[in-house]
Amino acid sequence: MAPLTPTPDPDPGVALLEDLPRIGADEPLMFRCGPDVPCFNVCCADLTLAMTPYDVLRLRRALGIDSRKFLNDHAEVASRSAAGFPSVWLRMLDEPEKRCPFVTPAGCGVYGDRPAPCRAYPVARVAEITDAGEIEERFYLVREAHCEGFGLGEVGTVLEWVSAQGLDVYNEHSDRWLRVVHRWGRALNRTAWERTLSWLYQVDLLRAEFVRHTPGLLLEKSGPERERILSDDLACLEFAYEWAEWERGRNGPGERSG
Repeated sequence: MAPLTPTPDPDPGVALLEDLPRIGADEPLMFRCGPDVPCFNVCCADLTLAMTPYDVLRLRRALGIDSRKFLNDHAEVASRSAAGFPSVWLRMLDEPEKRCPFVTPAGCGVYGDRPAPCRAYPVARVAEITDAGEIEERFYLVREAHCEGFGLGEVGTVLEWVSAQGLDVYNEHSDRWLRVVHRWGRALNRTAWERTLSWLYQVDLLRAEFVRHTPGLLLEKSGPERERILSDDLACLEFAYEWAEWERGRNGPGERSG
């Protein structure tokens, strides 16, 4: 679907966390951002911002464009995980300041659908799957020199901040994506890479493809379930997670090919 190719590239997000202080979920946080804060909009530039399939779904719907146009116009796509899964990053504007393409003088132009990292700021969340198969999350505090939002607003905990920013559903999808990557546990060849990108980051186009060719796993769903998948992007994304895991079980281990 999207004319994009896998490009092996180190994950720039990993290095960013190395020097950040870890913060507990129940620790106090006092922070506020808004037009009255002198540094307003300064942090919306030169970002290293990874996007999950859910981030992309929300953003391209907010912009009123399909996923192909969104990925082509606003994303960098690479293979940065050990398994070579598609990794999608927001593309900054091609200018010296490298501003976010969605920032305006009045603030974020897609605020209601902003990606998870923007919502979480100044907190960064990292999730890993333990040997027991559980999701383990850690939080880090992003305290940049230019930011003047600390000490403003009301005191709350990190978890209260996460919930107030509407991150619960974003984190659920992030963890679901993490489980898909973890389940594969092997490198993707080029065909699998392109297929995975299409499944998970282009569900609007995937739904159109289902009209022409209905996969067996979809036929196993009840009639009402199929209707939801074929008519709703979010239901299709949920199915795409399941389909990706099913495909892993069907194909078994493999190796990366050119």
